[in-house]
Amino acid sequence: MAKGREGKGRDSEGEAQDSGRKVFEEREEKQKKREARSEKREARSEKREARSEKREARSEKREARSEQRGARSEKRAASSEERGARREAGAKTSRERDQIFECRRRKNEAVLTSAIEQIWHGDFLHLTFIRAVDMASDALAYENLPFDDKLRIYYGKLFPYDAMFQWLSYSPGEQTSDSKSDVFSKREFSFTLANDIYIRAQEWKAGKQHATWRLLHFDKPIADMMKKIPHKIDMGAVYTKEPSQKAYVSKDAFKEVSREFVLDIDLTDYQDDGTIKTNCIDPSIPEFRDSWRFMAVAVKVLDTALRESFGFQDLLWVFSGRRGIHCWVCDERARALTDTGRTSVAEYLNIFKGGEKEKTKLSAVGFNMHPMLQKAYENVLLPSFPRLLEEQGWLDDDKADKTLDLIGDSEVKDILLEKWSRKKRSATERWEDLQNELRKTAKKGRVKIFLLLLTRDPAAGGKKASQVEEIIRFLVFRFTYPRLDINVSKMMNHLLKSPFCVHPKTQKICVPLDPHKVDEFDPVEVPVLDELLRELDRSTAEDKNNVQTSLDDYVKLFKVRFLRPMAIGMKKRLSNDAEIF
Repeated sequence: MAKGREGKGRDSEGEAQDSGRKVFEEREEKQKKREARSEKREARSEKREARSEKREARSEKREARSEQRGARSEKRAASSEERGARREAGAKTSRERDQIFECRRRKNEAVLTSAIEQIWHGDFLHLTFIRAVDMASDALAYENLPFDDKLRIYYGKLFPYDAMFQWLSYSPGEQTSDSKSDVFSKREFSFTLANDIYIRAQEWKAGKQHATWRLLHFDKPIADMMKKIPHKIDMGAVYTKEPSQKAYVSKDAFKEVSREFVLDIDLTDYQDDGTIKTNCIDPSIPEFRDSWRFMAVAVKVLDTALRESFGFQDLLWVFSGRRGIHCWVCDERARALTDTGRTSVAEYLNIFKGGEKEKTKLSAVGFNMHPMLQKAYENVLLPSFPRLLEEQGWLDDDKADKTLDLIGDSEVKDILLEKWSRKKRSATERWEDLQNELRKTAKKGRVKIFLLLLTRDPAAGGKKASQVEEIIRFLVFRFTYPRLDINVSKMMNHLLKSPFCVHPKTQKICVPLDPHKVDEFDPVEVPVLDELLRELDRSTAEDKNNVQTSLDDYVKLFKVRFLRPMAIGMKKRLSNDAEIF
C-alpha cells in the first residue's frame, strides 16, 4: 500500500511539473506574440513616420520651389526696374550733357566776343591773341568732362571702323561682306575697361554694312561698345572658332590660324641702361622729339630688314601713343608663321642677348658682319650717331665715365678724362678724341682694351678687321640699334594694342605713320583726345555734313599708304593664282 501511494505521489508531481511547464511555455509563447505584435506596431509606426517625413520633405521642396519662383520673379522685376532706371538716367545724363555743352558753348562765345571788343577798344587787332582766346575758351568745354564720356564721343563719331574692318578682313574690295567678316569675326580682341577691368576672348563682327559692328559676346549693337567704353583695345590671333566659343570646344578644335608678325620697340628699354635721358620720355614736352629720334632709327633699320631680308611688303607702323612704336607685318606669309618661325625672325633682327644691352652679340657686329647689319650701320646707324651723341651726351662729364668703361682699358679712360677736364670739348670733338686715342693704342700693339668687347667666336674664322673699327662699330650699335621686346614677337596668341585706340595715360591717339617719312613724324603733335573733341565741335558747328579733324590725315595715310597697296597686291596674287589654274 505504501509503495502504491509513493508511486501515485510521483505521478502527481510529474503531472504538476508538466502542467507548470506547459503554462510557462504558453506564457512564453504569448509573450513572444505580444512582442511580435509590438514590433509590427512599431514597424507600422515607423512607416507612418517615414511617410510623414516624405510628405514634409515634398512640402518643403514645394515651398522652396515656390520661394525660388518668387525670388526669380522679384529679380526680374528688379532688373526690369533697374534697366528702366538706367535708361532714364542715361536719357537724363544725355540731356544734361547736351545742356552743359550748350551752356559752355554760349559762355565761350561770350568770352570770345568780350575779348574781341576789348581788343577793338584798344585800337588794335592781334589775330594770334584772338586764336589763343578761342582755344582757351574751347578748352573750358572739356576740361571737366570724364574720360569715359570723351571716349564715348570718340568711339561714336571718330573711330575709323570702316578702315579697320577692311584691314582685318584681308579680302579684296569686291568680295562680299560675309566672306570678309568670316575672318574678322574669328579675331580675338580684349578690352581694358575703367578700374583696370580686363575682358578677353571677345570678337567683333561686321553686319551688312561695314560701319555697323556688333560685339557677339554681348549680342548688342555698337552702342553697347560705347557703353562699355574700353580704355584700351588689344588685338590677338585669328582662331578656328569664334573666341567666345573657346570654353565650349576642345583644345584641338580651338587653335590659332593666323596673326600678323609684330614688333614692339619702347623707349623705356633705352632708358634702363642710360642710353636715353630720363627726363625726355614724356611725349607732351618738346624735348621728347630728341628721344623720338631713336624710334626713327629703329623704323628705318627694321623696315629695310623686313622688306629686303624677308620680302615682306605690307608693313603697318603705328605710334603706341606714349613712348614706343609697333609694327604689324601683314603679308600672308608673315601671318602664317608658326611660333618657331616668329622666334627665328625676331632673333634674326635682335643683336642683344636676353634684352641685356651690355651683352651684345659681338660676333654679329664684328668683321664678318651680316649684310643686313652692315647696311643698317652704313646707311642709318653711323649717320645718325653724331646727332644722338650730342643730344644724349654719352661723352659728357656726367656720362663719360660709364661710356668709357665699355672699352675696358683704364689707361685710355684716364687719358681722355684728364684731357677733357683741362679743356672744354664738344660732343663731336670728344668722339674724335676717343677714336684717335684708340688708334694710338692699337699702333702700340696693346690689345687688352678689347678683352671686354671683342670676344670673338672661334668658329667664325676669317680675316681680322681693324680693332679700332670694330670698337667704334660696337659703340655705335650699342647705343643706336633698336631694342626689341622679342617676347611680343615670338607667340602667335600674344595681344598688342590696336591702332587708333586712345592711350589711357597720355590720351594721344595710336596713329599710323609713313616709314619713308618717319623723320617728319612729330609725336608731340599727335592728336590728343581733348583736341579732337574741340575740333569736332568747331567743325560740326560750321557744317554738320562735313566734319573734319586732325585725325583725318592719319586715317587717309592708313588707307592710301597701307590699305590700298595691300589690296592691290592681294588682287594681283589672286589673279596670278587664277591664271595658274
